[in-house]
Amino acid sequence: MQKLAQVVSRVFDPIVEIPLLLGLAVWYAYLNGFAWKFLLVLMLVDAVIPFLFFLHLYRTREVHDWDISRRVERIPVYGFTMLAHLGGVGVALVTGRMEIAQILLVFWILGMMFFSITFFWKVSVHAGVNAALATFLVLMGGVKFVWVYLLLIPVGWARVSLNHHSLIQFIGGAVLATGSMWLGFRLFGLA
Repeated sequence: MQKLAQVVSRVFDPIVEIPLLLGLAVWYAYLNGFAWKFLLVLMLVDAVIPFLFFLHLYRTREVHDWDISRRVERIPVYGFTMLAHLGGVGVALVTGRMEIAQILLVFWILGMMFFSITFFWKVSVHAGVNAALATFLVLMGGVKFVWVYLLLIPVGWARVSLNHHSLIQFIGGAVLATGSMWLGFRLFGLA
């Protein structure tokens, strides 16, 4: 069962899903007429550069494992990612892409909430990213995507089984992400 939990944890890893979530936002933007060059710059700033920073910390052993199990080791990764992502929001604003800037701002606010909580508690980013992905799909594509929330069940089982999180840390991450996404999209009139 440990191997299965490890596979589930890797398949639904935030390192995979954050670029996927950003990719969905980029795809949405592309379908609404945004230039692909702008979108490539956005992916570079929001996904590639933060991932390279994480890899640097991982290779230099400043982060001792892929899951960043030690809460204090998450702080530089999350902080750098939030700065890079704010750059992506800025690029969207400066180039006049208000709707994509608003979507990215909702993601940034969610990320800042996780970053802030990390100073005193280890909330599950696996839960947060998967819940944010499900919520984004429901908000942008409709109720036909509600089934994506079911992915939280095997992901939660895997994270708790591997002792990376308690059940309350997993539930906390899922509730925080779902609520923040719903509220953010409603406030900006995106959904």
